[in-house]
Amino acid sequence: MKKVLFILNNLQGGGAERVIVNIANGYVAAGHEATILLGKQEGVYLDLLDNRVNIVELGAITLFDYCRRLPKFLKKHSFSHVITASDYITCAAVFAKRVNKIDLTIIATLHYDLSSQLKVLPNLNRIWLKLINKRIISKADKIIAVSTGVAKSFTSILSKPSQNLHVIYNPVFDDRINELAKEEVIDLTSRMNHQHQLVCIGRLDKGKNQKLLIEAVNILSKKGYRLLVYLIGEGSECDNLQNLINKFELQESIKLIGYQNNPFQYISKSNLLVSVSNYEGFGNTLVEALALGINVVSTDCPSGPNEILEGGKFGFLCPVDDAALLSDAIESALKNPIDSNILKQRAQAFSIPVIIKKYLDLIQNSCVA
Repeated sequence: MKKVLFILNNLQGGGAERVIVNIANGYVAAGHEATILLGKQEGVYLDLLDNRVNIVELGAITLFDYCRRLPKFLKKHSFSHVITASDYITCAAVFAKRVNKIDLTIIATLHYDLSSQLKVLPNLNRIWLKLINKRIISKADKIIAVSTGVAKSFTSILSKPSQNLHVIYNPVFDDRINELAKEEVIDLTSRMNHQHQLVCIGRLDKGKNQKLLIEAVNILSKKGYRLLVYLIGEGSECDNLQNLINKFELQESIKLIGYQNNPFQYISKSNLLVSVSNYEGFGNTLVEALALGINVVSTDCPSGPNEILEGGKFGFLCPVDDAALLSDAIESALKNPIDSNILKQRAQAFSIPVIIKKYLDLIQNSCVA
C-alpha cells in the first residue's frame, strides 16, 4: 500500500483544490491511505473530504514557512508519494526531498497555463515564476498537466523536453452530481419572468472576465432576448461587475449570487453554461455542465476548453474578449442546442472513476527517484 500525502495551502475553493479533494477521496475509496497537509485547516471544501482522509495543519503560509516546516514533517512520517498543486509548495517539497535526502516520490500537478500567466505578471514576478518552473518544479519526479495545452505551455520554458511530464485530465464528477442537481433553485419568481436561463461559475476577477458576459447579455437584450443569468462566485471584481450591470440596467437579468455550495442545481436548470475566461488550465465547470446534459458556450482560451469540447464538437466556442461574437455563440447555442445524451457521453471521459484509475496506476507504478 502506498501512503500518499497531498499538500495544499487550504481548501477555500478553486479548481485545483476541488481536484485534489476528488483525488484524495478516490484514493481512500480504493482502500489506500491518504493524508491532506494544509497550511491552514480552513475552507469550504473541508466538508467534501471523505472522513477516511487524514487532515493535518502545518501552520504555514509563505514559501519560507513551508521550507522550514515541511522537512521535519516528512521525516517524521513515511509517505511514499507527495502530490502538490501550487508552485511554491512544489518548490518546498523538492527542496525538502533533495536537501534532506528523503525517500519519496514527488508528483507536481500543474493547473494553469503558464504562458498566459506570464503575460499578465509584472516583470520581476514573471522572471521568478519562469525560473522556479524551469529550475525547481521541473525536478519533481512526476509532473501532471491537467490538459495538453498546460503541458505544452510548461514545456515551452524548458531547455529540453521533460521525460517525467504526463497529461491527466481533472477528475470532475461522479454519480452524486445528479442528486445534487435535483435541488430546487429558490429564485423561482425571477426565473418565470425570463425566456432563457444562463449560468457562469468562477472567481470574480479580470482573468475570468465576467464583464464580457455582461456586455454580451446587453447586446442580446437589445435583440429582445429575455435572459436570466446567474453569476456564481466571489472575488475582487464583484463591485465593478455590479456597477456594469447597473449601467446597462440589467439588474433583473443578471444576478450576482456569490459562492454556492451546490452550483449543480443552477447548472441543471439552465439552458446554457457560459465560460468567458481569458485563460484556463482546464475548465471543470464545462465538464460539470456536460455531465448534466447542459450545453456549453466558452471562449476558446488557452488551454482546456478546446480540448474538452473537441474544437466545438461538444459545445460552442468563440474568440476571447469579443462580446459581439460571444453573443452570437450564445444565440446559436440557444437556437441549435446539442443533444444532451451526446454531452453526457462526452463527460464520461472526465468522471472521477475514470481519472482516479489513471492516478492510481501512476502512483502504483512510480517509485522513489
